[in-house]
Amino acid sequence: MVWSRISSVAGAAVLLGLGSCAWLQETTWQDPEFRVLSSQLVGLTPTDARLETRFEVSNPNAFSIALGALDYQLSVNDAAVLDGRQDEGASLAAGAATEVMLPLRLDFAEAMELVSGLRGRESLEYRVDAGMTVNIPVAGQRRVPASISGEVPIPRLPSIRASNLRLDRLTLSSADLLLTLEVDNPNIFELVIDRFSYEFALNNQRVAGGDGRQRVRLQEQGRGLIELPLSISLTEVGRNLSQALIDGEPLDYGLSFETDLQTGLPEMGRFPFSAVEEGVVNLRR
Repeated sequence: MVWSRISSVAGAAVLLGLGSCAWLQETTWQDPEFRVLSSQLVGLTPTDARLETRFEVSNPNAFSIALGALDYQLSVNDAAVLDGRQDEGASLAAGAATEVMLPLRLDFAEAMELVSGLRGRESLEYRVDAGMTVNIPVAGQRRVPASISGEVPIPRLPSIRASNLRLDRLTLSSADLLLTLEVDNPNIFELVIDRFSYEFALNNQRVAGGDGRQRVRLQEQGRGLIELPLSISLTEVGRNLSQALIDGEPLDYGLSFETDLQTGLPEMGRFPFSAVEEGVVNLRR
C-alpha cells in the first residue's frame, strides 16, 4: 500500500511536470510595451523646474504580469544630474494597459554645478531615460526601456537702473522732476510689472518712495520704462543737494525696488523680484 501511494504521488508529479513543460513550450510570450505618452513642464521658478513624464505599460500576453519598479535617470546636456527608482508593485491583467506618472524636480543651481556651460544660458536640454521592470511567469524578470527629450527655459532676474532724471520745474522752495527707471528682461518669455514699491535717494538723501502702480510689459529679451514724478522740497534736502539741482550736476543715486513679476508662462505665474542699485544719473532740463 505504501509503495502504491508513493508511486501514485510520483506519477502525478511527473505528469504535472510534463504538463508544465508542455505549457511552457506551447505558450508564446511577448515583452510588455512601454512607451512615453508625454513629458511636460508643470512648474517653473527662478530656482527650479518641475517635470511630469507620463508612461504607458501594456501587456500583450494572454496572462497577467507583475509590475516591479520604474528606474529613471534625468540628464542635462548629456550629463546625468538625477536618478532613482519608483516602485509600482501592481498586477497588469492580460491585454490591459496602465499609465505610470514620474514627477521630477530639476534644481538649476545643482545642475549648474554638475554640468559645465549652463551659466548664462537661456534654456537647457534634458533627457529622461527610464525602464520598467516586469515579472513574466514564463520568462521571469524583464526590463523594457523608454526615453524622451525636451527643453526647459532657465528664468533669469531682470535688471533695473535709473536711466534719466529730468527737471521739469524749479522754484526757490521746490523742484519737480521726472525719474525714468529702465528695466531689462533677459528672458525668452514676457514679464509684466503692474505694482511695485520703491525708495529713491539722491546724494545719499532720501527724496521719494512709496507704492506705485503702472502696467509695464517687458517683451522677451526686451526693455521697459517706469516713469515716476518726484517733487522735492529744497528746504528739506539741504543746501548741497539743492545747489546740485540748481546747477544741473550729475547726481549719485540709490534705488530700492520690489515687485511681483508676472510671466507669460502658465507654468510659472508670479514670482518676487527685488533689487538695490546705486549709480550716477545726469540731470536733464
